Amino acid sequence: MEENFEKTKQATETGATEEVVARIPKGEKFTFGFYFIGQLIMYGMVSSYISLFMTESGIAAFVISAILFVAKVWDAVNDPLFAIFIDKKQIFKHKYLSWVRISTVLIPLTTIFVFIMPDSFGNTAKIIWLLIGYMLWDLAYTICDVPIHALATCMTDNVKERDGLFIKKTVFGYIGVLIVLFVPMLYPRIGWGPTAVIMSIISLATMLPVGFKAQERYTSAPEKEPSFKEMGRYLVKNKPLLIISLASIVASLTATSGTAGNYVAIYLLGSEDYITYMAILAVPPAFLSILLTKFLLKKFDKFWVYIASCVSNIIFGIIIFYTGYENIPLYLTMCAIKTLFGSAGAVTGAMFIADCAEYGHYATGQRNQGVAFSVQTFTAKFTSAISTAIGMLLLGFIGFQSGTGAAQTSGTLRGVWYMNTLIPLIGVAASIALLLIGYRLRTKDAQIMAKANACEISREEAEIALGGKKI
Repeated sequence: MEENFEKTKQATETGATEEVVARIPKGEKFTFGFYFIGQLIMYGMVSSYISLFMTESGIAAFVISAILFVAKVWDAVNDPLFAIFIDKKQIFKHKYLSWVRISTVLIPLTTIFVFIMPDSFGNTAKIIWLLIGYMLWDLAYTICDVPIHALATCMTDNVKERDGLFIKKTVFGYIGVLIVLFVPMLYPRIGWGPTAVIMSIISLATMLPVGFKAQERYTSAPEKEPSFKEMGRYLVKNKPLLIISLASIVASLTATSGTAGNYVAIYLLGSEDYITYMAILAVPPAFLSILLTKFLLKKFDKFWVYIASCVSNIIFGIIIFYTGYENIPLYLTMCAIKTLFGSAGAVTGAMFIADCAEYGHYATGQRNQGVAFSVQTFTAKFTSAISTAIGMLLLGFIGFQSGTGAAQTSGTLRGVWYMNTLIPLIGVAASIALLLIGYRLRTKDAQIMAKANACEISREEAEIALGGKKI
């Protein structure tokens, strides 16, 4: 362990004071967060604009929905298998870091491939190109996302320091989101292909440093290779992980605003540029939300901060629906306020998965972080894709016409507005109910389990500290 680690003091739950070593140097923490600028650019480039790219390429909404569905069947296969593979086999010197280095190159390359599709292709050739390209990109993102999140649990075994890493991830991730927001201003002027190249170069530059700076300090020694049955038992026993994942999936079933948002800007507000304007205006309140969340996390458990964020999304979603979009300044203001109070969920979301990974280790005795974070990766990609697929399916049902500059009926535009405002609230409300009923793991519980997993306290001491709580 490096000699220049910072040392701090921290009060324990009982009021006693113990010395807690900050395992990670500041430069290493910085590169971990810096990585997510590039990752979020690549993720945003594909997840936010792939459906728009397809519709402007003349592909029908129903067909786009099918493409996304097929791609996610592939995702359902490659994501868990890759996580199991990296937990069972260590073919490189570093268990997770080596895969991060490989994916740093693969993600930009596959992103470029998706968006350089020749416009001269026929409809069938375009569909084949996009299906293959999307599947290759999805595989590259799997190779990236599972290891980079699992890496955080290897860099430090301190829960609060680990939570700090995920806050940095969120902060730097917003920078990536801000950069990718300029895509709607770039592609109408220079084309989709050159836009993808520019974004990929920026991403590569920000993702590279962590591969040279990060260190794996707490990877477990190789054990007997677990079978698929054993891995299944691990997931079944990790109830908090299953509840969190299920809540995300439930919310995604009606999360049609991601699909509708681009078309609200183009057809209701009047220009592709409004995609960028709306997103840029959301950045200041998003950053303020991080500060607000950090303050709230000092006062309340992350679970209740997350629930409050979801409730605020419902409240402001209803307000936006009734105030409408005709008064554009008012609409943009209400969206900014919604972001301020509703972004805490993005800040705290990754922290839950880390706690669930700690619980999984405590409950099963196996330190298979890759499984826990593969579920997160799979859930994130699956929910994004299923919401987009359902969104495109609904666009088809309301009569949306593909092609650049295609005219839409008043009924179609009214349907787009419902997809952007009211429909997403149904899934959010259902996910809140599921979490309130089923998720009982709290931050202090995870900290106790982390100490037991690190052999800082005995199992008996951990059980006493947990007070017989059923999680």
